[in-house]
Amino acid sequence: MILAGRARRALVVTRHVGARPDAARTGLAWSGFRHILVHQVTVPYLERFVGLTGVPRDRLVVTVPEPGNMVSAALGVQLDRVHEGLRPGDRVLFVGLGGGVSIMTMVWEKA
Repeated sequence: MILAGRARRALVVTRHVGARPDAARTGLAWSGFRHILVHQVTVPYLERFVGLTGVPRDRLVVTVPEPGNMVSAALGVQLDRVHEGLRPGDRVLFVGLGGGVSIMTMVWEKA
């Protein structure tokens, strides 16, 4: 099956970032992460990501409305915004999204 554009992105995000695949790889559900930091291109793109993956909105650190799309710096800025409030053992999931089928995830735990 060949998918293009939005259909391909939806399939990739669902397969690689959805609650079940991450839970299988990390042993954690979305509730296992204090925050979920996501590269944010636009507000509609972030809304679509939330809709496809089921990520709880209260765990997101939203930065796209202000200061805007910061490309790869977005994850670092989001971590900086929440870092002081993290306690030892709190886990943060980083989700980097790119054009086409590019995706990266990383789990970080505060010592």
